[in-house]
Amino acid sequence: MNNKGERQPIDPRPLARTVRTVLIVYLVGEAFMGLVSLAEIGRLGGGGAEAPGTVVAGGFIGLAYLAIYVVTAILTLKWIYRVNLNAKLLAPDKATGPGWAVGWYFIPFASLVMPYRAMSEAWRISLSPADWRNLSTPGLLPLWWGLFLLTNFLSMAGARIGLLMESPGALALGEMLTLASSLTAVPLVLVLRKVVSGVTEAQAQALNLRPAGGAARLVEA
Repeated sequence: MNNKGERQPIDPRPLARTVRTVLIVYLVGEAFMGLVSLAEIGRLGGGGAEAPGTVVAGGFIGLAYLAIYVVTAILTLKWIYRVNLNAKLLAPDKATGPGWAVGWYFIPFASLVMPYRAMSEAWRISLSPADWRNLSTPGLLPLWWGLFLLTNFLSMAGARIGLLMESPGALALGEMLTLASSLTAVPLVLVLRKVVSGVTEAQAQALNLRPAGGAARLVEA
């Protein structure tokens, strides 16, 4: 905020760089989880018993993955809040505020559409604050959102089957769905990194940021 209490834009680039890096770490975590699922599918198919060492290793990988997932989600949502805050300052007629740009992710059913709408607004405003309503949504955004929904559906379906059913066939199906979600996470992360770069670069230009840092009127945090 400035001395008058008015909110000021925040340079999105430092956080964007962090998010892009953390997404790669997250992708490594997904790779390990995919290997765990693949090993479990093989064990269930062969009718073998779980070895104690395998159980411990799988549990450790699961906990590490959970920690990476939480950190990645928090940083990505922080970036989403930041670029939507900047977009709202660039175009006060933006329909979705920064709080709801994050909050919609946690509202059932609305989470299928509204987060995408908020990101579309933020990107279009960053490209042309004065004429954003007449711009089309960049083609990369629907691809990201489709992969996001697909990956989450496969992950939740796999986890639910694994928790509710105990037969080897059902457990194997749950692991297959989990493995599929790890596979779709690869293009999801790659596309999301491009989305983060695209929105951030467009917003930096809209905010008149200098290449080496923030303009004098911007807060870098």
